[in-house]
Amino acid sequence: AMALVLYLVAQLNFLLLVFNMLPIYPFDGGQALYNFCKLGLGDYHLARSVTMGISVASAIGYFSWRTITDGEPSLFLGMILAWALMNAWTSLRNGA
Repeated sequence: AMALVLYLVAQLNFLLLVFNMLPIYPFDGGQALYNFCKLGLGDYHLARSVTMGISVASAIGYFSWRTITDGEPSLFLGMILAWALMNAWTSLRNGA
């Protein structure tokens, strides 16, 4: 029983890691993307625009993929992604 609990906790932890590394700002993957864009592009305004565009495309793509594989859309996932994009818009508009 304890081995099953530890396995489930490890599996949940891994899934949270993967979800957090999606290139959607303000998740860690999105923040890494923004920092790479700032370094590579040198223009903070362009870096914010690129990061926002990739964040929106990634959120739509992830939601679509999950909807196709699950067979129905997840309201909870949609709400999380909508929150993330609203947060991204506010943060990146104000200069992150």
